[in-house]
Amino acid sequence: MKIYALGDVHGNYEMVNKLLTRQFRISGQPDLIVLVGDIGGNYLVPKSSSQPEEKKYLKSLIKVLETVASFDTLFVWISGNHDYSPQKLQELEIPYLNNHLELNPLIFNWGQPNQYFINGIGGCPSPHGFPYEYLDDYNFKTKIEKTIKKSNILISHAPPYGTTDLVSRGINAGSRIIKECLDHTEKDTLVLCGHIHEAVGSVKYKNQKRKTINVVNCGSYGEPFPNNELVIIQINKNFELDIKYIPSSNC
Repeated sequence: MKIYALGDVHGNYEMVNKLLTRQFRISGQPDLIVLVGDIGGNYLVPKSSSQPEEKKYLKSLIKVLETVASFDTLFVWISGNHDYSPQKLQELEIPYLNNHLELNPLIFNWGQPNQYFINGIGGCPSPHGFPYEYLDDYNFKTKIEKTIKKSNILISHAPPYGTTDLVSRGINAGSRIIKECLDHTEKDTLVLCGHIHEAVGSVKYKNQKRKTINVVNCGSYGEPFPNNELVIIQINKNFELDIKYIPSSNC
């Protein structure tokens, strides 16, 4: 299975088009394209009951999704903390919600017994009043624990705590609950994430069940700390991974 993963787009559809166009030309069509959240431009205001630039946000979000859809390849996405929640997007009746993993988890069949369960967890653990955030607490754990334990591939906007989540001021800002659930899963799991722009990179570790957890932070195409890279993940039939970051400078 081959995945092309896109970092936090923040409305930069031109970078998305540039990266995908080049990679399709070089190595062909993947099995799946993944967007890890923060897809629309940064138009939504934290801690605000009104959103005067909502139309600009929705236009930028839809433009990114249309750009990805134009490559005629299966793709999935989740909402980031700078996006609206999937429930709000349903109310607004935007297109491509069938591809939203929080609304429609994906079962990817790659020949028996290689059936992969792909799930999504959007938003971020934050007290800052972003449009889509959560408390990293017991209630959140009860909501997501079964989702994580079922997943072979987890698309999480926020990284698991202590992995690819170190911010520029030197603290870890990932989700402790997501990390705790991953520590007890009985499946080898690939986690594709974003959110912490400056922590782009990958980490591999064994959890408490001796299962292999691979965490890949896909970076960002918006400020701060844009890395402007496409991540290519090749998964073989033993769930061994080959991970490559392809910079836009190669385009």
